[in-house]
Amino acid sequence: MHEENCPYIAVLFRDGDGSRSKDEWQEKWDSIVRGFALEDFNFGVPMVPRPKSEAWLLQAHMNQENPSETYETRTGNRASSFDMKAQLELLIEGHPSREYLVQLIDEGTISPKNISAQCSSFRTFRDALVHALTEALQGN
Repeated sequence: MHEENCPYIAVLFRDGDGSRSKDEWQEKWDSIVRGFALEDFNFGVPMVPRPKSEAWLLQAHMNQENPSETYETRTGNRASSFDMKAQLELLIEGHPSREYLVQLIDEGTISPKNISAQCSSFRTFRDALVHALTEALQGN
């Protein structure tokens, strides 16, 4: 598990998609945790945005205007009147390329602080990542 005595961390991403159900989100999270455990991999981190990753990006923007609103409780269904992918494309005036999203992060437009204020799924991911990093650096 260590290459050149350097531990590594794996992040497994999966959208929560479609459901506002906390139980369904928890089942997806737990499934990823169990998968890492089955492989005896101690530094695995689930990343399961609720309902999908666009909610986190929209939340980062929205918190600047209305910090009490949350996208996390909305549907992830593409057929809904509020399709998050379409809303994100509208907000950033086009398809969000990786390069452009990195630019928004570098500028501070997208900030983990803005996302974590309202998104429990992001806070859960962040806490798991910090825990894995701490464990890896301590050599456990």
